[in-house]
Amino acid sequence: MYYKKSKAELEICDLGYMLNNNETDISKQNILEEYTNNLSKKSNTTTHIISTNIVELDKMLGGGMRPGIYVIGANPGLGKTSLTLHLMLEFALQKQHVAFFNLEMSVMQIITKLLSNLSYRLSLKDADFPKFTINELSTLKELKKKNADEYFKKLLSKYINEINPYVNIISKSEDVDLKNVEGESSNYVEKIGIAIKNYQQWHKISPVIIVDFLQLLETKETKKFDKELDKRKEMDIIIDKLKKYSNIYQVSIILISSLSRRSYTKTENEEENFEYDLAIFKETGSIEYTADFIALLTQSTSDFSFADEESKLININILKSRYSPYVGNKVTMKFLPEYSYFEMSDEN
Repeated sequence: MYYKKSKAELEICDLGYMLNNNETDISKQNILEEYTNNLSKKSNTTTHIISTNIVELDKMLGGGMRPGIYVIGANPGLGKTSLTLHLMLEFALQKQHVAFFNLEMSVMQIITKLLSNLSYRLSLKDADFPKFTINELSTLKELKKKNADEYFKKLLSKYINEINPYVNIISKSEDVDLKNVEGESSNYVEKIGIAIKNYQQWHKISPVIIVDFLQLLETKETKKFDKELDKRKEMDIIIDKLKKYSNIYQVSIILISSLSRRSYTKTENEEENFEYDLAIFKETGSIEYTADFIALLTQSTSDFSFADEESKLININILKSRYSPYVGNKVTMKFLPEYSYFEMSDEN
């Protein structure tokens, strides 16, 4: 496909040509002036930084999320899906569109988690508002026990009016929001490119993309060229495509990643460095070089006790951050699994 460069791209190419070919009529001063002029022309299209509304995490991100690849990995049960859903709800409340590629759970499971998280947020603002656990939202009988019908209607109204317009759940199992071409799988990475283009064509905006999870993605190239393509090589192709989507369409892409089996059986000698070991990300050889941000969730070893609700302290360990100097640092969060909710811990 022929790609026509924009005027700004052509100007940058011309500048690069003159630099590489040592044009004698271009001085260093002229080059700096040209660079400054190009930045001024782009002042109206400055990259939008999206806040996570988690102060310490925004700091580790260099102020918030920019267009790029963001990878979150963890062993099962530490809340990596819940964290991304928490962020999705946060973005929607900021009127930022999100496309969630749900390749594992049902749409109902996702919405139930979002409603539970939202009820917890509402209870923080209104002490009378009941917090609905994920289990309670799974059956109307449990809701009736709380005599909370009116509050539940308010919760649904809040979700329908303020969250739903900005959230698009694209599910492999039910395929509710993005209809497939017959014979194609909804977990093809190419579907993400289609979704981004549709958003930009129809809504004139760029959504945040969330994929749950990376290892369930496939690529058409596997079917077209090599049906026996090694999974590691396929992951490299997929990550490369996602990086291109991010660069071309200027979108933030959050990828949930599983870990290698070595993460389950680490030795005492590995324990100390485990939290900052990129090699434990499963079948993702190019992730170290391609991703803009990589974080690993681990359970904090600190002693803690909460009387009212079961919770966990989760460390978000920063393995890579292109836009901040905080690699090797961590953010400790209080995770409430019953509500799929995260909040800052006093340990930070």
